[in-house]
Parts: sequence; C-alpha cells; structure tokens
Amino acid sequence: LAHNGDLKNPERVLADVLEREASMTTGLGRGIATPHAKTEAVDKMVMALGVCREGTDFAAMDGQPTKFFAMILSPKGEEGPHLQVLSMITALLNREALQAELLVAKTEEVAYHDIRVHGSRWRSTNR
Repeated sequence: LAHNGDLKNPERVLADVLEREASMTTGLGRGIATPHAKTEAVDKMVMALGVCREGTDFAAMDGQPTKFFAMILSPKGEEGPHLQVLSMITALLNREALQAELLVAKTEEVAYHDIRVHGSRWRSTNR
C-alpha cells in the first residue's frame, strides 16, 4: 500500500494497526487474520491481501497458523463501509475453494482474479 502511494504516513499506519491488534487479536482462526485500523494516514478505504503459504503465528483464536491476511485501513470517522468490507472479506476467505486457489496462485493478478470470481459467487448466493 505504501509502494502504491495509498498511505500518507506508513509509520502511522503501522502504529494504528499495532494499537488495534493490542486490544484484541484479529487472528480469527481457520487460517485467517483481518488486521485493520481507522487511521488519519489514509484518505479512503484501502485493503491489501497477503498469503503466507506455510502459515505463521498470529495469535489466532484457534491457535492454528495464519495463512491469509486481509488488512483494511479506513479514514477515522468512516463507519459503515469498514465493517461491511470486514464481514465480506471474512466470509470470502472462509471458503475452502478460495483458500486452495490463493495458496497456489503464482501472481497477484491470478489471486485478484480468484477473489473477484469468488466475490461474484458470494454476492449471488447472499442476496
């Protein structure tokens, strides 16, 4: 996100995410974590997805290694969309088929395509 110019202050983002994480882990379990924060370091909501194929300790609620990270940053004071995106991305990442595809995706473009396809399916079944 910093490389793309989406962050006004990467150090502030890190501090805000770590502060939020200190209050309660965002390691949800089933290999998923959703680190997120409201921060003055963004002008609009931004999100990044990370995949750690071997998994890493992220203090997940189930004690299992975390493989899928969806970091969501929103401007302070913005409420609705932040929670909606958290809910949607969590539901998507809970799909075993999407997890399997992300673990073998060779490029960012392939991973993005996989998420879009599963997102379309999710929206059509959750109306």
